[in-house]
Order: sequence, then C-alpha cells, then structure tokens
Amino acid sequence: MGYTALDKMREINCKKYGVNGPNVPPLPSIGENNDLEQSTLVFLREDCEDLRFRAEEQYRNLADLEGKSCGQHQIPLHMELDLDRLCLERSMHRFFQSGLPQDAFDVYFCYMEMFFQQKKASARSAIELLSEFEKNASALLLSHRDHYVHSVYVFALGLALYHNSPIVRKTYQDYYGLESDRATAHHFLEHWGVCALFHDIGYPFELAYVQVQDYFGDNQKNAPYVSYRNVEKYAPAQKYMEQMLIETERSMLNRQISSARLFAANTTNKIYSSACHEKEYQKYLKNNNMKDSPVAFCRYLTDIIVRKPSRPNEFENHMDHALFSATILLNRLPELLPEKRLNPQYADVLTAILLHNSLYKYSICNGDTTEALQLSTHPLAYLLMLCDELQCWNRQAYGKRTRQENAPFDCKFKFLNNQIKAVYQFDKKQLEAKDKGIFDKMRRNAEHTCSFQKALEEMLSLGESGSLSLDIRRAYGRSGQNNCQALSESSFMHLYLFAVSLNAQYQTRSYDISVKRKDLAPSEMEQLFENLSLEYKLSNIAQAKEYAKHLERIGCFFSDRLLSLERKTGFSIDEIKTIGEAEHKRWEAEKREMGWQSGNDYRKYKQVKRWKAMREQTRMHEYLGVDFVSLPPESQEKDMQPIRDMQSFMEKYDGVQIYKIPSTSTGAAKNTLLCETAAALG
Repeated sequence: MGYTALDKMREINCKKYGVNGPNVPPLPSIGENNDLEQSTLVFLREDCEDLRFRAEEQYRNLADLEGKSCGQHQIPLHMELDLDRLCLERSMHRFFQSGLPQDAFDVYFCYMEMFFQQKKASARSAIELLSEFEKNASALLLSHRDHYVHSVYVFALGLALYHNSPIVRKTYQDYYGLESDRATAHHFLEHWGVCALFHDIGYPFELAYVQVQDYFGDNQKNAPYVSYRNVEKYAPAQKYMEQMLIETERSMLNRQISSARLFAANTTNKIYSSACHEKEYQKYLKNNNMKDSPVAFCRYLTDIIVRKPSRPNEFENHMDHALFSATILLNRLPELLPEKRLNPQYADVLTAILLHNSLYKYSICNGDTTEALQLSTHPLAYLLMLCDELQCWNRQAYGKRTRQENAPFDCKFKFLNNQIKAVYQFDKKQLEAKDKGIFDKMRRNAEHTCSFQKALEEMLSLGESGSLSLDIRRAYGRSGQNNCQALSESSFMHLYLFAVSLNAQYQTRSYDISVKRKDLAPSEMEQLFENLSLEYKLSNIAQAKEYAKHLERIGCFFSDRLLSLERKTGFSIDEIKTIGEAEHKRWEAEKREMGWQSGNDYRKYKQVKRWKAMREQTRMHEYLGVDFVSLPPESQEKDMQPIRDMQSFMEKYDGVQIYKIPSTSTGAAKNTLLCETAAALG
C-alpha cells in the first residue's frame, strides 16, 4: 500500500465527488544491478507507511482539515504527511538520476522540513555552509573530496541496508526496545537521517587546519599549525544535555556536564567492555595510578576528546572533523527539536558521528587488544562507519592530488539478506592516472580479499555470526556523467532565497499592470513561504533551480562572480515566451511526478476557498495536458512573469548578475564553449 492516507482520500473522493484521485506515481523501473535506489525508495514507500501519523480517530478517518497544501487548512493532516514522504521519495529518485548537489539540496530540505519543526534555518545554514566552504576553499588543498553529495549517498546506503538486512532490522529493534516493525522503521529513518546527513558538518574546521599544513608543502617539520580551544564548552544548557543521558551515564560523571563528558559517558556505556584492554588506556591507568573501571575509561575518553582539537600534534597531526560535527549538532539540537524529543537516543546519534572518523579507528580500536565494533554494540555508529567507507564513488574531487586519483564513478550493489555485494565501477580511461588510489586498494589478492575490505574488517565485525558480510569487487566501465552541467552558478543560500522571493511575488502579484505590487519585508516573505506545504515549497525551489536552464535557452547564464562578459539588461517578448513555455512544461512534469491528473471538476464551486480545497484534495488541475499557447492569458503570465522579476532578485543577493553567452556559429561550438566556461568558473 505505502500511502494509506492518499488511498483513503481516493475512496472518499470517489464517493463524494465521483473523482478517482489522488494518485500515487509508480516506483521507477530499475535494473536488477541497481539495488541501491530501488531499496531506498521501497524503504521510504513501504517500510515507513503512516510516518508521523497521529492516533486520534478524527485524523485516522481524514475528518479534519488541519493539513497545508498551497494554503492552510485545505487537506487532512495525514494526507499532508503522506505527501511529505512522497516528496522525500521523489527527491531521492531525482538525486539518484543526477548525483548533483542541486538535487542533494532537495533531500536535505525534505528531511529537515519533516523532522526539524523549529528553527530549521539553523540546520540548513550548517549544511549549506559546508557545501559553499568545500567548493570555494578545497581547491587550496592537495587532497579533498566532496562531503555534501557524499552524505546523501551515505543516507541512502543506510536505508537500503535496513530494508534488505534482517540482522540490521532485528538488532536495531531489540536495541531500542521498539514494539513493531513499522515503529522501528520510523525511528530508524529519523535518527539515521540525522547521523548520515549531518555527520560531516564540522568539516570546515578540518579544512582550515589542512590548508595551513598544505601551505608548508613537504617542509612541515616544526611548521605552525592551527588548533582550537574552548570546543567542549560550545554546548547547550545543562538541562538539555541531562535529557540525553541515561542513569548509568550520569553516575559516571557525578559533575557538571560538558559536551566532552556527555560524549565520553555515552561512548563508555557502549564500548567499555570491548575496549578496556586497549594499550593506550592501560598506559593512562598506570600513569594516573588508577584502577580499571567504567568511570576511569570515561575520564580517559574525556581527556582524548578535550585534547583532540587543541593538541593535534599529539594525534599524528590530524584534526578530527567528526568531533566538530558532533559538537555543532549538539549545540543546535535544542533549537531544532521539541524539548521532549531530546532523549538518550540523540546522544547515540551524536556519539555515532563522533566515532565515525578517527576516534574509534586510532584512539580506541587497536586491532590486537580491542574487538572490532559489533552491530549490537552501537547500531548507528556501526552503520555510519560502514556506509561512510563504502560511499567512495561519484565524489567530486577538489584537491590537486585528489583530481589525479583513479576513483570509482559508480557502484552496483546487491543486498542479499545480510550480505552486501559491491562492485565499484572504474573508468578505463583513468587507468593511467598517476595516483591509483582506491583502485589499488580494491585489487583482490590470492585469498580473494582486498586491502579496502580488510581495513573495514579490522574496525567492524563483518562476516561473523550476528553481523553483515561484505564482498567487494571492482569492474571497468565508462562513466556516463560527462554531460555539461548548467553554466549558471550561485550558492544554495541564494537558491532558497530565490524560492522564497518567487513565492512572495506570486502571492502578491496583480496581473493588472496599473496596480503596483506590494513590496514585502524578508520576514513577511519567509512567513508566506512557511505557510506552504513541503510539496509547494519544493515547487518554488524547483522553479528557482530551473532558471539556469531557462537562461541557457536564450543564450544567458547567471553568476555571483564578476566576469568580463556582456551583461543582460532586459528580455525581449520572444525570450519571455520561450521561457514561459519551458516553465509550463517543467510545471506539468513536476505535477505528474507527484501524482496529479488533468481535470476541472473543482470549478463547480464558485467560492475560491472551496474550489481550491477540492482541487488540492482530488489533486486535479485543469491546465495539465494543455499546451502553453492554449492557456488563458492570465495563466501564461504566471509562467512568464517570474523571469521579468528575476533581475531584481539577482541584484539583491550579493551581486548575482545575468550575462550573455558569447555567440558562436554552430551548436557544437556553443556546447564546447559552455563546457570550457563552466570549467573556467570552477
């Protein structure tokens, strides 16, 4: 079934109006070798049925109108919640088709709209700043790959593993004492989503550290380095941190809680029994004349966590971004979640992020004296460490050395019960690359294993009873992702602001040119946007993203860089009509992807409020399937007017300008020019 409220709404509409809607688009047909997308989408559609539904009878029977659509109180609440989940499913599908940051943006946006009900801008800014920092600062590094798109793939891998692996589902359900399969899937989606999507938000701290290191090149002996102070004090109020500790963890501390102590107590509670023989910990006991105990181990971990950012020279000159990611997220959680949801399970999210990079690998897990991490010990940490390592394909290379590596462009997954089969695809044209990188690490030896897999098995329990097994191989292929991307370039902060502005000008626009449109303050525009459902917010974002393609259709592009090209100062009628027609086609495709159908039964109501509500409940639209030239003039204006306002939007946001693409004699030459200009823009 998947979308129970939408199915029930169809039954109601059939009886009430004789209308067979709303509809749910079928899952895309995916080849048997691409199990990752199929598993991710099926998890969202089938495993997460009734996600965030309320128990009260009025909501179950769809007898309320508390849900939002293009306005407030137009549809039942559960119908809106089903549509939110469909938005996330469709966003994941678009992301799998492109692998582009613009489509990763939609996945982040959906997740935060669904699960962060308070100051969502706080979380969005952390994610967006990571992307902008990587794009603009990483070129100064020798080795660096994307983490923004990477995190969405990690998110998908975890969902696919949960859907396909009985041991993952059972272990997670038992670990948290959840009553039903459905409740477990809901819980996993919420908590895994924070783990996966936010596990690298602290990367700018590591990037700044590495930039200084790389500045000194090979002559790094006794070179200056960056260190960070006061990190453990960057935390919310005590009352919030106390909510995230269970009784045994509080008893370890017996003192004021800092972020370092919270992280150490939660980690100790999970891994003490398997890590207490670690040789560095034993040295710590001897040097401090202490006896082995959970309290002693907690103090040992606290000491490491406090020293890591301020004394990187004691940790092989490595700055651990995972610590900063966990610390930033801890600081922002009270803003994002209702107080009652700040529970010990979110401490598990934070320590999973904390452990995923170097803390467990180098400071806790010694190989000889420490057991590999078990799935049952800390399910979220285990899955994050596994998925983070497995996701090494289609990662944008930023650093000079990284761009010379032979890295996989794709990976074909098969999930068979508790086994993961991963075949990484390498481009034959890259086999002569200077740095073989991951390619050599995936070379299978006489024992049919590879160093890439062996490194994972030293850290995580794999192939044993009660755990997952792994089979990693490599293959040769040809990358299909060589298409030239849109030339226009701006930040994701601009993208969101464009969407907010588009909605505001749509809602306040008069098509009578003698009537002056009301100018709204930014807070008023934000409020109008916040009154929309997730579906309509994404529609505005999609329209904003499409501007890049619209402009290229008329030989233009926009950029937030100052370029020595001719600026575009206005649009001709023909240009506006070209863009209007393209926008109408985009809108039609978007509506059909979300299950809308053609029809105008809702027009039987004369009152706008009533026919709009019926239109949203039946998900019919009279202009679906109608050519742009056949639309009434007012509807054509809705598609054409935004481009007229575009330049004023651009001028407001950090000097984003529209430029003309220099004319060329042939289409092939123009294509080459686009690619060359895109490369020049970075």
